Amino acid sequence: MKIFSTIRGFLVVVAMVFLFEFLDFLGVKIPSQAIILILIIFSAFLANSPLDNIFSVLGIIIYGGYLLFYPFNFSRYFYSDLAGILTFLIAAIMASIIINLLKRQLAAARIKLEYEKAKDEAILGSIGDGVVAVDKVGRIILMNDAAEEMLGFGKKEMPDVFFHEKIHLFNSRKEPIVVQDSPITVALTTGKESVIAPPNCLYLVCCGKDMFATGANITPIFSGKKVVGATMIFRDSTKEVEIDRAKSEFISLASHQLRTPLSTINWYVELLQEDKHCKKLSKNQQGFLKEIAIGSMRMRELINSLLNISRLDSGSFSATPKSINIPLLVDNIIHGFLPQIRDKEIFLKKDFSKDIPRINMDEKHITIILQNLLSNAIKYSRNKKMIKLKISGNRNKLFISVADQGCGIPPEACSKIFMKFFRANNARKIDQDGSGLGLYMVKSIVEQTGGRIWFESLPGKGSIFYVTMPFSVSNKNIENKGIVK
Repeated sequence: MKIFSTIRGFLVVVAMVFLFEFLDFLGVKIPSQAIILILIIFSAFLANSPLDNIFSVLGIIIYGGYLLFYPFNFSRYFYSDLAGILTFLIAAIMASIIINLLKRQLAAARIKLEYEKAKDEAILGSIGDGVVAVDKVGRIILMNDAAEEMLGFGKKEMPDVFFHEKIHLFNSRKEPIVVQDSPITVALTTGKESVIAPPNCLYLVCCGKDMFATGANITPIFSGKKVVGATMIFRDSTKEVEIDRAKSEFISLASHQLRTPLSTINWYVELLQEDKHCKKLSKNQQGFLKEIAIGSMRMRELINSLLNISRLDSGSFSATPKSINIPLLVDNIIHGFLPQIRDKEIFLKKDFSKDIPRINMDEKHITIILQNLLSNAIKYSRNKKMIKLKISGNRNKLFISVADQGCGIPPEACSKIFMKFFRANNARKIDQDGSGLGLYMVKSIVEQTGGRIWFESLPGKGSIFYVTMPFSVSNKNIENKGIVK
């Protein structure tokens, strides 16, 4: 190996010196320091180890020494004194070793990158959810095995394949989503993350395969503050959606069937509570009758809530917009809560801006929103506390806030407060009869009418719920099944 390294150094010098002689013949003058440095660098790049570098340089020294005594003019390229030659050659040897070390570092970095790539591919391959990544223009640059199986095309077809040309998205009502409104486009243009989770879903169609339902998480990829791509993580949730739809249909059917006997019970209770019949009953019997009436009323409210939620989940709730005077509607709703307000000696403060225009909205929808927010504020407020209801208009939007001084919402319950049937532990202690459907229904109505709801809360201090809704809500894409009141 050493002999070969020496021979290699010797041959490199011979080839390069003849090249320099040819350049000199053409009139190109090159300093001797540059010649030796070039020889050393070439030798270093040909070497496989620092030891190879050393022996290659020794070959150069041997030939350089020979040139000093050669009768031709080759020696004019080198230093005339031996000390100068040795000094420069030592520096050149060090340079060759450094170059070799850099080569080793580059090789190690390449191996590490290949290892990281293999590891990432193994992780992506083991994920059961589909993963698709796109660049800043929406071109697919990565997908895992699960995505290939669900979408029907693979990595070989990825080059120059754009997401929206290959994959077609539909909303939960199976209506096509235009490219501008696609969550991928939103992530690339605005840098905002989109999460599609039950009861909402996306429907995907690709490569002629059957449409399938999916939940998805679409996240932008940043380089500094610049969006350079996006990832979409999704899974086939067709079976879950079908089960949820069957459950909703069962609840709707059962609720409809329960309304008939319940209406009969209500009718007979009202009949018995009339004066001519009530006088014939003892005080205990009258008490029993009152409890039946209260229980029947709660059952009716629960059934109506279940029917409304079933229709909201299926996207088949209807809107019959009409011009509404919000302050007048709020006063009528508050009037229905006066017994509870007086019983708890609550001070209800109304803060209405003077410039609230009449809004074009379904009265039943806005009534359900206000009733649930006010009912919760009254129910969970302590006696002799204040509830503040603020309503204003800004930029074609209606703004509502309801602030109470009640028990508040525990931090661990905040992320679940809008979930169906969920009730915080402190709320259960105050009122055991709640269904946990009110806020879920409010959120569904608000979002399906193009609005937004959020809250702030401190345990033991109270909560503030905020709602923004457009002044005008259309009846587009809505079936003739209305909200039950």
